[in-house]
Amino acid sequence: MSKFLYVNAHRIPYRAYIFSNPVETLLLENPEKIPEFFTSIENQIKKGFYLCGFFSYELGYFLEPALIPYYKKDEFGFPLALFHIYSNKEEIKLFPEKINLDEFKFSNLSLNISKEEYL
Repeated sequence: MSKFLYVNAHRIPYRAYIFSNPVETLLLENPEKIPEFFTSIENQIKKGFYLCGFFSYELGYFLEPALIPYYKKDEFGFPLALFHIYSNKEEIKLFPEKINLDEFKFSNLSLNISKEEYL
């Protein structure tokens, strides 16, 4: 069972969701399948599903044709992209609804090395 935690920390109170029990997994390993992969993602979103996953850094080589010659196949077999598809989400509370921001202050700040040591 794959679980995914998403936290929207754009504003307080933060909103967090847990996604559990994916109904499907989309895996991209072959760069020739990139257009089909993106179409699959779009179709799942249109159907109302939630997608949680990642695009690897290496996928970028294939999104810019001038970079394709510089791509080096990952010797560890890491996929170019992977997304789990979920049919629902569960909201969880991370913090109380109201937070007194005046309670959070920085004080007695100091550096642990000198400017000379840093440079």
